[in-house]
Amino acid sequence: MLRNIAAACAAFLALMSVVAANAAAPKRLYNKTIKAHWTVQLETKGPDGTVYRRSMNVSGLVYVSSQGRLFIRGTRAVGRNSETISAGPGSKKYGESAATAMFRGNQLLGTVAAASGGAVRTTITFDPSFSNCTVDVVYGRGGAARARYPGINDPRKYEMISYQISNRGCSISEGNIFAN
Repeated sequence: MLRNIAAACAAFLALMSVVAANAAAPKRLYNKTIKAHWTVQLETKGPDGTVYRRSMNVSGLVYVSSQGRLFIRGTRAVGRNSETISAGPGSKKYGESAATAMFRGNQLLGTVAAASGGAVRTTITFDPSFSNCTVDVVYGRGGAARARYPGINDPRKYEMISYQISNRGCSISEGNIFAN
């Protein structure tokens, strides 16, 4: 059941659902698709106090148009349960959370600040030729309180106890993945 799944904020969805760039996309990325993925080993506490240990797979696609605009789709999945979010230029939110995405030199930076105290930062770093990339993800909190994030297709908040990122990957390909 979706309501029984402990899920943390999917950082890549945060990045993927936010497309208002504060800096222009590098021209070498125009008309290209960026694919990134990782796995998060989660330990979370549900609203009823139950502790969950789950593995969440996160994947996302970013198409940089020929005008430098970002079109994004991100998915997070725990077992057979998944959630996908798509966004186009101008979106500034992920669910109820404020979020930003911007290019800084050879990096695409995405941040989501959850109203419940958590924050996620996703950094996609490109090589000098913009033909290869890596992805890094950091989950955080503000102050002494633990971060709380909504579950998959579940608005209830789950408290993040711990996380570990593994299986990270990133690639770049020509063209618009969403055109087909």
